[in-house]
Amino acid sequence: MRITLAGTSSGMAVANRAPSALFVEINQDAFLIDAGDGTARQLVRLGLDYKRIRAIIITHTHADHAAGLIGMLQLMHLSGREEPVQIFVPDVVRDRMNDLLPLYHIFSEKWPFKIDFFEIKNMTEKTVSTLTFKPILNSHLAKNEKFALKHQVGTESFSLIFREAGHQDCLYTSDINDFSHLENATENVQILISECTHIDVEQGIRFAECKGISRVLFTHIPPDVDENINAIKRRFTDPSIRFASDGETIEIV
Repeated sequence: MRITLAGTSSGMAVANRAPSALFVEINQDAFLIDAGDGTARQLVRLGLDYKRIRAIIITHTHADHAAGLIGMLQLMHLSGREEPVQIFVPDVVRDRMNDLLPLYHIFSEKWPFKIDFFEIKNMTEKTVSTLTFKPILNSHLAKNEKFALKHQVGTESFSLIFREAGHQDCLYTSDINDFSHLENATENVQILISECTHIDVEQGIRFAECKGISRVLFTHIPPDVDENINAIKRRFTDPSIRFASDGETIEIV
């Protein structure tokens, strides 16, 4: 399994990083985990073969993780796609997504490929072709509960464990408030891809050490961390701890 960090920024727009997106390749299949604004352009810029995408998984619907979904669908359409695409979103917003598409003149009766929305639910493992993933509910959106319930969008936000069949797991935190929801979910994890906007780098390293995770890659990097990244690296000289750049690729064997 090859993972390309297509977007590594926080929610703050910056010149040198794109918003969150992971491009996962397993044999001839590809999968997209999160699609922050501008992801379509970013995949083209990096030369990633978006035509092979079988499914898109959205961990939560903050703009820096989901606003690029419409652009991805438009890119697929203009590129002549005919194969269906599966899109996995938090259960509470699945039906709302079907209502969203016509606002952008994406009409199922007209488009040459089928767009299927599926729900993701806590601890319910799913397999799409060669990729298996398990969503783990986190509390990232809990602070917005009053407003989310009013507008019927819920507060579901997920971390993901995903893998190629027969291989070790990759843990992607997405956005989190802490690691408590992941305490019992790391038995076969080889690499932790952790955000470092809402948690400290030290928290991620301590968690990995406690759980015996051998590799840590930080993403979702905010401007203040980026500005001091060299100083932070000097504090953590272990080569298994790294800070991702857009376009960086890692292998899970």
